[in-house]
Amino acid sequence: MTISRTARRTAAVLAGSTALALSLSGCYELMIGNGNGAGNCTGGDFTLTTSQDSAGSELTITYTGPAEAKLAYTEAFYSDDDFGGLAASRAVTMDNGTVRFVVFDPSTDAGWTISGSGASTTYEFVGTAQELIGARATSLTEADVDGFNSYEFVPGAILVNCDGAITSSPIDTVATVNDTDYLAAPGLDAGAPIFPGHMKIEPFEIVSQEPIDGGIQGTLRFPEGTAALFGDFVPAGLATASLYLDNTDVPNDDFANLWFEALMSGQNVSPSLTITGDLTLDSDIPFTLVGGDSQQLADGDYNALFIIAGTENGRDSGKVVFMTMSYSAEAGLAITDVTGVVDPEEEPEEETEGEVTELADTGVDAGLTAGIAAALAFAGLGLVVARRRTSRL
Repeated sequence: MTISRTARRTAAVLAGSTALALSLSGCYELMIGNGNGAGNCTGGDFTLTTSQDSAGSELTITYTGPAEAKLAYTEAFYSDDDFGGLAASRAVTMDNGTVRFVVFDPSTDAGWTISGSGASTTYEFVGTAQELIGARATSLTEADVDGFNSYEFVPGAILVNCDGAITSSPIDTVATVNDTDYLAAPGLDAGAPIFPGHMKIEPFEIVSQEPIDGGIQGTLRFPEGTAALFGDFVPAGLATASLYLDNTDVPNDDFANLWFEALMSGQNVSPSLTITGDLTLDSDIPFTLVGGDSQQLADGDYNALFIIAGTENGRDSGKVVFMTMSYSAEAGLAITDVTGVVDPEEEPEEETEGEVTELADTGVDAGLTAGIAAALAFAGLGLVVARRRTSRL
């Protein structure tokens, strides 16, 4: 399999920094009035839910409540538990200078249906991220690469605005509340996350490995059955990979927390994971894992974030996958059995620590579910190394 010209250009842009690092310098927090996608507009209560299919391709957004409310989207990280209590707000935007909201009109926008009326109106969207956003400008519009749009694989937030004041005009003003800076956006009454292109797949299997200066090298492969999970998506290459030490203060239980943990990574020098060749579904894939800046890879538990470039339904696309790994110079690399992201339909499992065994090939579920909101700027799109802060972004 070969990577298409566009996929190669996409990979080159996204891999401008081998270790995925996220820009915090321009991020704002959004003040969201109510959690868990529920609240009250003038005229009645409302609920907002989001979900997506196992391939992260088809999104479903459902709002039920007063017809006067407006629904909007922005690239943002969203977590109802405020990222384990480490952030001051539920949502952190990714602005790239200014924040834009895509404001929906369910009566005319493609993919939306309307049922009910008055205080019990239901707006529902079913479709892809491309169909949801279309040609409209987003905060990361300039991050588009040959039709492979940033909003097709970065976390986003669907927001409810009860007074109808929210617009698509860029916002860059800040309001300070209790010593916390928030984007001075119109009142946002509730939100829910989406994770376009995010998938839950079985973990890579380690076929072989051997120590080298700085770390290890070896081969891995996709487990049997991965092609069925990918559906119409055909992987072509690894656009970017990032490893960061697992922060035990943040649970690895949903995509919002996994992204936030990546942002908060305190490593000055990130490990370097290199996969050479194509990401074929039915053969061994060579890899090298070493410490950053010619340093020895440190023993410890790591989270790994992969963005896989490929094609879906005849056009270039990308998938986001998380995995959890353990490494020691004595035992080598293992993909541990620590619980990762679970399917929305499944009951969360109790998190346990996995033991590292020599040449272990057991694994965690790599993660993709439905729901996250946040803003982030990728490698060639202006990535910088994120420094850990103890309280908020």
